[in-house]
Amino acid sequence: MAITPVPAVVTGQTYLAADYNTYVKDNINTLNVGTAAGDLVYWSAVNSPARLAAPSTSTAQILTNSSAGTPAYAPIGWRAIVYRSTDQTGFSSSSTQVTWTTVAGNYISWWDGPTRMTVGVTGVYLVSGSAEVSGYSSLSFITGNITRDGATVIEARAATADLYVSILSFPARAMTITAGQYLEMFIENSSGTVYGDASPSKTWLQAVRIQ
Repeated sequence: MAITPVPAVVTGQTYLAADYNTYVKDNINTLNVGTAAGDLVYWSAVNSPARLAAPSTSTAQILTNSSAGTPAYAPIGWRAIVYRSTDQTGFSSSSTQVTWTTVAGNYISWWDGPTRMTVGVTGVYLVSGSAEVSGYSSLSFITGNITRDGATVIEARAATADLYVSILSFPARAMTITAGQYLEMFIENSSGTVYGDASPSKTWLQAVRIQ
């Protein structure tokens, strides 16, 4: 139901019960679209209030959807992280994928086995990662890449450290990821091992939704 515009009245004009019902009662009822605590009112058209239902999660923000700017709630702070819980061998001078073993507790499981993190919700994400790797003694650096659908989006390089163990730190980068796109990590110039741990402290890949 749309709000009925209220006409101007003049002194001495009779205000009937029907006028009251149309311009006062019905308009107030039209504005009262909420049905639960936390509901909000927005305008779906001129003189047409509509209900925006309260979100089902405490971590949500109001965004506009594709329907002419109609507001809608969208979750924020969604995060997924996968990591190596054990060491992974078989790396060489060639670019080789990290095979994940574990999804961190309290994180969304977007692990799409064994190498991919396939994002389930379109949004803007902060993507980051880290890898502890062994390097060739004959090479001065180790390289790594985080890819989105096969294309590099973050690159890292580390000098070969003492005992040829180095940390590749992939800096966080904000990027749009569409539902169904996947993230992977590749390591190059390693002598054979990417190290794992019982928690995501050595080798891990993370995506945190920020919008």
